[in-house]
Amino acid sequence: MSWVIQHLAVVTVLIVLFAIGLVVLIFVGLHRLYRHEPTRPQFGSALVSLVIAVLFSVVLNNLYALKRDSDNRARALRDQHYAQLKPVLRAEAANLGEIASEMKKQAHITGVNNYEVITTDTAAMLWPDVMSRDLERHFPAYDLSKRGLLEEISHQDQEFRGAMQVARTEIKPMPGLNTYWKEIAAMAFIERCLGRGPGLRLNVNQNGFSFEYWGASVGASGGAIPPRPDAGQVAASRGYQSLRNAGALRTYCENLRQGARDIAERANALAERAKLLSQETVLPGKCEFLTTADPAQ
Repeated sequence: MSWVIQHLAVVTVLIVLFAIGLVVLIFVGLHRLYRHEPTRPQFGSALVSLVIAVLFSVVLNNLYALKRDSDNRARALRDQHYAQLKPVLRAEAANLGEIASEMKKQAHITGVNNYEVITTDTAAMLWPDVMSRDLERHFPAYDLSKRGLLEEISHQDQEFRGAMQVARTEIKPMPGLNTYWKEIAAMAFIERCLGRGPGLRLNVNQNGFSFEYWGASVGASGGAIPPRPDAGQVAASRGYQSLRNAGALRTYCENLRQGARDIAERANALAERAKLLSQETVLPGKCEFLTTADPAQ
């Protein structure tokens, strides 16, 4: 029956052809079987009218009524499903905006050094809900764009890690420069190179010192013997200064700046698209939910 409902136009044509054939058969049969010639035309007309009434008024009308019921049920299911997907789209729009903001702020999303505490799962931000995967069935171009964005972010973060590796390599070993301070010097230089931080500053004067680096600062002053930075802080400052001549890092920084701009723009554009999709009135495409809920689909 579901096939008949789905192909009602074809069924209607077949019924019309069947009716025409049946009418011809009736008149041919009556000419041979109905011997009372004066009433043969009236009897034939009455029989044809009955057949037409049954085929069109009863059969086809019932089929079209079933089709209307099926369409109304399918429309209600589609509206219900869209109502479930709209909050998912809005949540994804918010996450995409957050990705754009983070990319503008730090030029990467996931952790890029050994001491950065970041547990961000980019894929979980782009597909935050169990129903996010269902959006692929209804908005394939939007989902494909998200997958492309995920690849761009992964490449950007990998480029950042590559820059960190170059920076660590460029810093020559020196007394007091352990792994931690080398990482700090490398990260501070790249952030300054990207225009996203003050870099690393060590100021020493007769009263004490101040040490600023990678979002933190320490210092002390006063006393009979003015406090001085420890060997690690001094070594970090020297390592940071030594990176000023690292030409390879300048190229990395320019690529990272451009990559961050591109990703932020693309994420913002996708966020706007997700908002627009959440405001539409008709849900396109089919998915397992719709076909399972309404077998006629």
